[in-house]
This record gives sequence, structure tokens and C-alpha cells, in this order.
Amino acid sequence: MAARAGFPKQVLVLAGKESLFQQAVQRIAGLAADDLALAASLIVGNEEHRVLMLDQLREIKLEPLALLFEPIGRQYRSQTEALSANMPAFQY
Repeated sequence: MAARAGFPKQVLVLAGKESLFQQAVQRIAGLAADDLALAASLIVGNEEHRVLMLDQLREIKLEPLALLFEPIGRQYRSQTEALSANMPAFQY
């Protein structure tokens, strides 16, 4: 299965039974130890993939601290940054 806008590569299962996203979240959670407490993960992604991310987190029984959604995809970020660099700063 190839990645596409609605189903990015991070949520694909390439090896084993879990997606790359699930493996990454579990690696971070696995860093916790008796002398090191970790808060729940803060997940950053695209609004389009909200349901995919939540479903995959439920499958591995992990609850995120929060989900933050990017307002635009990475492919548009450089154009937006260039536009904002040319805008005057607000002065108070």
C-alpha cells in the first residue's frame, strides 16, 4: 500500500502488526522507568488524520496528552513562511 494524502506513510504497517506511528509512540512510552516518569505523548499532526491517529492510539491502548493540528500541510509551509516574512510586523 502506498502512502497518499489521506493515508500517510506513518500510519502504514510495514513490518509486524503495528504502524510506524504506533511503533514511535510506544518507543517514547517505553522510555519510562522507576526513576523517570513520562507524561502522555503530545501528538502533532494534520486535522485530516485525526481519526487515523486516534484509532491507532486506541489500538495500542495509549491515551495522548493532547492532539495539536497543523493548520496547513508541510508542502505549503515554505510558501506561507515566505509570505509571512514579507509582511510587516505588528507594533504595539
